Amino acid sequence: MPKDPTLATQTLLSVDTFLAGGSALLILGGDIDVDTAPVLRRAVDHCLDRHCSSVHVDLYAIDFCDCAGLGTFVWARRRAGRSNTAILFHHAPPLVRALAAATGAVDVLLP
Repeated sequence: MPKDPTLATQTLLSVDTFLAGGSALLILGGDIDVDTAPVLRRAVDHCLDRHCSSVHVDLYAIDFCDCAGLGTFVWARRRAGRSNTAILFHHAPPLVRALAAATGAVDVLLP
Protein backbone atom coordinates (compact mmCIF):
# COMPACT_ATOMS: atom_id res chain seq x y z
CA MET A 1 0.00 0.00 0.00
CA PRO A 2 1.36 3.44 -0.79
CA LYS A 3 1.56 5.83 2.13
CA ASP A 4 -0.79 8.82 1.96
CA PRO A 5 1.33 11.88 2.85
CA THR A 6 -1.61 14.25 3.40
CA LEU A 7 -1.90 13.40 7.08
CA ALA A 8 1.58 14.11 8.42
CA THR A 9 1.46 15.08 12.06
CA GLN A 10 3.70 17.03 14.42
CA THR A 11 2.15 15.86 17.67
CA LEU A 12 2.70 13.21 20.32
CA LEU A 13 0.50 10.95 18.21
CA SER A 14 1.78 9.63 14.92
CA VAL A 15 -0.72 8.46 12.33
CA ASP A 16 0.57 6.72 9.23
CA THR A 17 -2.24 6.35 6.71
CA PHE A 18 -2.26 3.84 3.89
CA LEU A 19 -5.05 3.67 1.32
CA ALA A 20 -5.44 0.83 -1.19
CA GLY A 21 -8.26 -1.00 -2.91
CA GLY A 22 -11.04 0.72 -1.00
CA SER A 23 -9.50 -0.04 2.39
CA ALA A 24 -7.49 2.07 4.77
CA LEU A 25 -4.90 1.22 7.36
CA LEU A 26 -4.11 3.68 10.15
CA ILE A 27 -0.99 2.84 12.14
CA LEU A 28 -0.97 4.81 15.37
CA GLY A 29 1.92 5.47 17.70
CA GLY A 30 2.38 7.53 20.84
CA ASP A 31 -0.29 9.09 23.02
CA ILE A 32 -4.01 9.51 22.47
CA ASP A 33 -5.39 12.14 24.82
CA VAL A 34 -7.42 15.35 24.73
CA ASP A 35 -4.66 17.13 22.80
CA THR A 36 -4.07 14.45 20.17
CA ALA A 37 -7.54 12.93 19.72
CA PRO A 38 -8.40 15.49 16.98
CA VAL A 39 -5.50 14.11 14.92
CA LEU A 40 -7.10 10.67 14.99
CA ARG A 41 -10.52 12.12 14.18
CA ARG A 42 -9.09 13.89 11.12
CA ALA A 43 -7.42 10.67 9.98
CA VAL A 44 -10.66 8.70 10.29
CA ASP A 45 -12.59 11.45 8.47
CA HIS A 46 -9.92 11.45 5.75
CA CYS A 47 -10.47 7.73 5.14
CA LEU A 48 -14.26 7.95 5.25
CA ASP A 49 -14.29 10.96 2.92
CA ARG A 50 -12.54 8.71 0.40
CA HIS A 51 -15.36 6.17 0.73
CA CYS A 52 -13.21 3.39 2.13
CA SER A 53 -15.22 0.24 2.71
CA SER A 54 -13.08 -0.68 5.71
CA VAL A 55 -10.72 1.14 8.04
CA HIS A 56 -8.20 -0.87 10.03
CA VAL A 57 -6.64 0.87 13.03
CA ASP A 58 -3.42 -0.62 14.41
CA LEU A 59 -3.01 0.35 18.07
CA TYR A 60 0.15 -1.69 18.73
CA ALA A 61 2.43 1.31 19.28
CA ILE A 62 0.10 3.31 21.54
CA ASP A 63 1.99 4.29 24.69
CA PHE A 64 -0.84 6.14 26.48
CA CYS A 65 -4.60 6.42 26.08
CA ASP A 66 -7.01 8.25 28.35
CA CYS A 67 -10.78 8.66 28.26
CA ALA A 68 -10.50 11.19 25.44
CA GLY A 69 -8.76 8.54 23.36
CA LEU A 70 -11.36 5.91 24.20
CA GLY A 71 -14.08 8.43 23.40
CA THR A 72 -12.47 8.92 20.02
CA PHE A 73 -12.65 5.17 19.36
CA VAL A 74 -16.36 5.29 20.21
CA TRP A 75 -16.82 8.31 17.92
CA ALA A 76 -14.90 6.55 15.12
CA ARG A 77 -17.07 3.43 15.43
CA ARG A 78 -20.27 5.54 15.21
CA ARG A 79 -18.93 7.74 12.41
CA ALA A 80 -17.91 4.70 10.37
CA GLY A 81 -21.28 3.08 11.00
CA ARG A 82 -23.09 6.13 9.60
CA SER A 83 -20.92 5.79 6.48
CA ASN A 84 -21.65 2.06 6.26
CA THR A 85 -17.94 1.39 6.73
CA ALA A 86 -16.38 -1.33 8.84
CA ILE A 87 -13.82 -0.06 11.34
CA LEU A 88 -11.58 -2.61 13.01
CA PHE A 89 -9.17 -1.97 15.86
CA HIS A 90 -6.15 -4.27 15.94
CA HIS A 91 -3.42 -5.02 18.50
CA ALA A 92 -4.87 -2.96 21.36
CA PRO A 93 -2.21 -2.81 24.06
CA PRO A 94 -3.07 -3.86 27.64
CA LEU A 95 -3.57 -0.26 28.80
CA VAL A 96 -6.21 0.35 26.12
CA ARG A 97 -7.96 -2.95 26.84
CA ALA A 98 -7.95 -2.20 30.58
CA LEU A 99 -9.42 1.27 30.03
CA ALA A 100 -12.12 -0.18 27.78
CA ALA A 101 -12.91 -2.88 30.37
CA ALA A 102 -13.03 -0.38 33.25
CA THR A 103 -15.48 1.84 31.38
CA GLY A 104 -17.64 -0.91 29.92
CA ALA A 105 -16.56 -0.08 26.37
CA VAL A 106 -14.87 -3.36 25.43
CA ASP A 107 -17.31 -3.84 22.55
CA VAL A 108 -15.86 -0.73 20.88
CA LEU A 109 -12.60 -2.59 20.29
CA LEU A 110 -14.31 -5.74 18.98
CA PRO A 111 -15.06 -6.27 15.28
